[in-house]
Formats: sequence, C-alpha cells, structure tokens
Amino acid sequence: MRAIFLVRPHPGGLCAFARRQPIGCRGHSSVSTVAGRASLPRRETNNLNFKDHQVIYEHQSTEDIWWSLLVLQFCTFSPFARHSEWLLQRNESRDTAAPAVATRMVPAWFREAVYKHFCAGRSPAEVWARMNGLRAHGVGAILDLVESEETDTDATPYQQHGEDLKAEDEFDRRMDALIASVDTAAAMPGTGFVAVHVPALSSPGLLEHVSAVLRRAFATLSTQTDVGMHTDTDTDGVKYGITSWEIFQESYRKLAVAISADEGSPQGLPVPASAAISADSSDGLRADYVSWCRQVGLRHLHLLAEGLQHLREEEEEEEEEDKPASSGRRTGTPVMAARRSTASRSLSLTLTSTQQQQLERLQNRLKRLVERAEEKGVKLLFDADGCTEPHLLWPALEHLAYGLMSKYNRTSANSAGEAVVFLSYDDTAASGRDVADMPWRLQAELSRAEREGYTLGIKLVDGPRMIGAPYVNCMEVLLSAVRVRRAELMVGSHSPAVVEAAVAIMAGLGLEPVDAAVYFQHPLGVADRLSFTLGNEGYKVYKYCPVGDMNKAMPYLVRRIKEMQISLQGGGPHDLRLLQEELWRRLVHQPASELITQAEALAHPPATGSAAARQQAVNGS
Repeated sequence: MRAIFLVRPHPGGLCAFARRQPIGCRGHSSVSTVAGRASLPRRETNNLNFKDHQVIYEHQSTEDIWWSLLVLQFCTFSPFARHSEWLLQRNESRDTAAPAVATRMVPAWFREAVYKHFCAGRSPAEVWARMNGLRAHGVGAILDLVESEETDTDATPYQQHGEDLKAEDEFDRRMDALIASVDTAAAMPGTGFVAVHVPALSSPGLLEHVSAVLRRAFATLSTQTDVGMHTDTDTDGVKYGITSWEIFQESYRKLAVAISADEGSPQGLPVPASAAISADSSDGLRADYVSWCRQVGLRHLHLLAEGLQHLREEEEEEEEEDKPASSGRRTGTPVMAARRSTASRSLSLTLTSTQQQQLERLQNRLKRLVERAEEKGVKLLFDADGCTEPHLLWPALEHLAYGLMSKYNRTSANSAGEAVVFLSYDDTAASGRDVADMPWRLQAELSRAEREGYTLGIKLVDGPRMIGAPYVNCMEVLLSAVRVRRAELMVGSHSPAVVEAAVAIMAGLGLEPVDAAVYFQHPLGVADRLSFTLGNEGYKVYKYCPVGDMNKAMPYLVRRIKEMQISLQGGGPHDLRLLQEELWRRLVHQPASELITQAEALAHPPATGSAAARQQAVNGS
C-alpha cells in the first residue's frame, strides 16, 4: 500500500513542511562499476504497461476524470486550439471587444477547468494539495513559478538593455519568489526541483548582447570566420570548441594586445594555460577555447568585449583599405568613415557601465539562488523559456549554467558530488546545427566536466528536431556517464518509444530506478499514462507544475493546448482514449450512490470569481 503524505499549508506560505521521505533518495546510492555490472538485475521494458487505465488514473476521482476528459476533448478541436488565447483571456486582451465576447462564449468554470488541468494552483493550499496528490502515487513535482508573461525580444540586437534600472527591482522580486519555491521544494519528500527561467531574471536584450560577445570570442580564438553559437568542427575535424595550441596562443596574443596594449595576460581574464588540454602524441597540446571563455566571470566580461570590439574595428578598417579602387567605393572619405563609425556604435560589443552593473546583479542573484538550493538539497533546471527567440540567448545561458555547475556540482559539505544545476538541452541548443552532432557536443561537455571535476546536469527535451535517433543517441551518451557518476539526467519526452528506450538503456547499463540519478519529466495534465506507470514501477518521475495567476500563465496554457492538439490527433493509446475507457469502467462497476454524489458535485462547479478567492490567489502568487 502506498503511503499518503498529508501536509498542512503554513499560513505564511509554502515552507512549513519539513518531512523528507523520497521517491528515490536525496543522495546517490552506490552504482556498480563495469566489473560488477553483470551481477545487477536487468529490468525488462515489458513491465511497463502504458495502457492500464485503472492504474494510470487511480489518483483521479471520477469527477476529475470528467473534467480532464472535457478539457482534452476541446483540445482536439482545431478552432479552439487556434484561438485559445483569445477565448481564455478576459479583460487583459489587446482587443477591447474580445474579452466581452470571449466571456460570453467561454464560461468562467471552463477557463478554470483548463487552468486546473495544466497548472498546480494559485494559493499555497492549492499547490500543496496538488503536490501531495502526485506524491502519494509516486510522482514528484517540479515547481515552475509563473511570474510574467512571455517576453518579446525581437528588438534590434544590442538595444533595450534595461537602461531603466527600475526593472531590476522586478528581477529581485522574482528572485525572492524563486527562493521561496526552493524552500517549498525542500519541504516535500524526495528530491526537489525548481525551474529557473533565466530571461526572467535579467534583460533578454542584455543576455543577447552577452551571447554576441561569446560568439565573437569563439570565432576569434579559433580563427573561424563563422560566428555561430559554437564552432562545431575545426579544420582538422576535432569536435566542438577544441583548436590547436598554436592557433589559440596567437589569437590570445592579439586579444591581449587589443585589451591592454601588451602581450601579457590582462588582469581579470584567465591565463592561456587554463585552456590547455593534453592530446594524443601525434596531435600535441591542444586548447579548449570554450572552456577558457567560460572562466571569464560576468564581472570581467566587459574586458573581453572591449578587446573583441577593438579587433573587429581593426578588421573592418583593413577590409575597407583592401577593397580595389575599381569597386567605385572610396574608403578614405569622411562619408565612409562616418558610416563605419555609425555601424560600430549600433553593433558595438562593448558593455556600458549600466550593463556591467546589471551583469553583476544577475551574478549575485544566481549565486544566492544556487547557494540556497545547495543548502536545501534542491536541484535547479535552467532554461531560456519566456522569450520568443531563445536561440539568441543560448550562448549566454550556457555560459551561466556551466559556470555554476563547475562551482556547485561537486562534492561539498552539503552534497556528495550531486548536480545542483541542470541545463535544458532542446531544439534551442540544436538551432543552426546538425542534430546528429548533438551527442558529440554532449560528449565534449562531459570531457570538460571530468577535467574540471564537476558533475554534468542535463535535462534532455525532445522537440521537432531533437527527436528519434538523435535524441536516443544523446540519452545513451548521458546514461553511460550517469553510470560512472559523471552526470545526472532528466528525460523530458512525451513519447512512449523514447521512454521505453531510456528504460532499456538503463537496464543494459545496470542502472536501477531507485539508485540511478535519472529522472523523467512530463508537464502536468500531459502524458499521464507515462508518468504514473513509471511512478508505479519505482522510477523517479516528475510533473512540471506551473504556479501562479492564470493571466500570467496564459502563454504556457496556449502552448500546452496546441501541443496537446497535435498529440491527441496522432493516434495510439493516448490520454483521451484511456480517460474514456477508465470513465466507462467506473460507470459500469462503481456503486450508484458514489456516481450520484459525483454527479451532484459536477452540477455545482467551484466558484472562481469571489473576492475571497481572488484575494487568496493574489496572496498565493
């Protein structure tokens, strides 16, 4: 019989409960080495039955199944999915006529049903009840604090860097809310997780600027003309961020001269030797320029930016001087000089003093958050959600996340080498690249983590490109590293085939569900057939639980509805069909008295518009 954890919400918030009994456990249990692998029991994937609706929906009452069935049925309707934002919102619509029409078309109780299907709640009491309901059936919760609506970053690069420092107060408020979420996650049994949307803690424009600096640094230090996110393949075929020592030294010398007018190491930047890595005798010494760039702290990033800007200006001047006279363009005229000056100002890599202050504040926020998480035994999932073009921020996100991993994902007084910080790898990471190379990039990150002595934390998310063979190949690389305690992995896929592949790989490597640092994640209200089947079999599985007001959660709800439409129309034993089968089973076998009671509850849906409820929602979010 499963233990049911009952929690009484603290009147002051979500941080009263301090009982810890894990789904898995907070620490790493022993994982066998290669020599002892054969002695471990192998787990067969045919134990996983994703069609047993009685087990899958054991956690839901018949009333809840009615509501879930209604919501999912509407998600299959293309007009509803296409216009869901307009239909679900109220007075917040940009179109003043839309709220009144939408309110008449979609009653408040239906909006509330959609919200409750995909979100954990507004108030502390609602969130605690939802988390305890999941925990009682072997499923944990990842707290995802919904603090703001989706941020638009399609402004011209390098503008809108948050010159108005009033925004910093809002970023600090969000950080305080994240700290409270960490305390809440720590109070629940088992390993706690909190989602961290980095663009919500600083100006996306500033992060985009940092990404531009890093792209330029990668290109400069490897002498590549491509200034993409990373240089995936050097001229000799070495993958991802590795170049010859001679090339790196020469590039570093030019950069040092541009920064300090001498060939020494500028104060605040890592020495060249910190990039050196050993290689085969035939190749000689090599340099990891990506690792070197990550050693540049945010406080000193302006030095790197200034040097790169000087080098770029010199290159532009040389290009203008080298242009033939027959081109009809006069390079030495005041007009051309003015054009070059204007271009340099508009696309300058140099960080202003305000931006430097913002970077320092961001670093302090993240340090405070990660130290609190480490103290409480909670894990953080870093991602770029909350902006329209996350791939523009990816280099900055990597820089921040891997820098924190190198400091906190290692043995300390509070942890035995566990991963505190995870980075979400998804289509954003694969943007502009061949997804077939993703396992190579992950292997390069594992090598860096091993050299620097920290545990790699990765959340692997599937998507339109990161799916099928590339995704499974990435899983194989990371699960092999999990086995020797070099990594921790969260599998974020809704595909039964991918989940079965992960379970099969774990079995082949001798990774037991209770002991291995492998976690499965699905959004709340999505892929229940996977989540509760895995939880019933003892795997560490979590539901992504957005917490906050419905209006702030609107971008998330719209995205989830559209994803569900595609999923439910894809066929197979999906949630909608299983819900129908479970409802029919209960209608046939449940006593009539229970059905009457539940029908009466359905006839009187909970009120959502009372002043007390609204005030409770405000206090909870």
